Amino acid sequence: PGPIPETDDGIPYLKTPKVVATAQDYFNCPSITRIPVEDAGGAGTAGSHWEKRLFLDEFMTGSSSIKPVLSVFTLAILEDSGWYLPDYSKADRLDWGRNMGCSFVNDDCGLWKDSGAFGYNCGLDTKSNNQCTYDRKAKGYCQIDDYSPATLAPAYQHFPGMPSLGGFSDLADFCPITRPYSNGLCSQSSTATSNSFNY
Repeated sequence: PGPIPETDDGIPYLKTPKVVATAQDYFNCPSITRIPVEDAGGAGTAGSHWEKRLFLDEFMTGSSSIKPVLSVFTLAILEDSGWYLPDYSKADRLDWGRNMGCSFVNDDCGLWKDSGAFGYNCGLDTKSNNQCTYDRKAKGYCQIDDYSPATLAPAYQHFPGMPSLGGFSDLADFCPITRPYSNGLCSQSSTATSNSFNY
């Protein structure tokens, strides 16, 4: 059998050697000892995919991306299964969170550095505004939803004093992330624009 996630406080983690070493190098965080896997989405998603908050565009997260990548992380878990010896030179480049340090992995996404336009967080001041994604490869918008009358669980409350506001996806822990338009890749000719906003 392949690697089985362990749980801590209900959150599934992987502690396999190649995945941990890959994460330490990728995030630039030598103290990482485990990597959370998806804890939302129900049966078939939770515990079976990479955590969307940490691996946004990875092919093996629980929801699709307009630019999915098969990264070194998926190759690492295949190697840790004991069934494969991957050629890591064939991995696609994943940029989300690269070299962002231990705080990116361990802290609430509301505390991530480099927030705001072109950052990892969009905020209430840019809600619904057109803007670029974190990597400037697509145009998108800041989708922040009001889940009233529900209150999000404390771990998902990223706006102090506003417990019902959150990002668009439970898979991404309701983090306020700029969501790319489905036809928003800047490499697509249909995305060309004549207005003054430089995507």
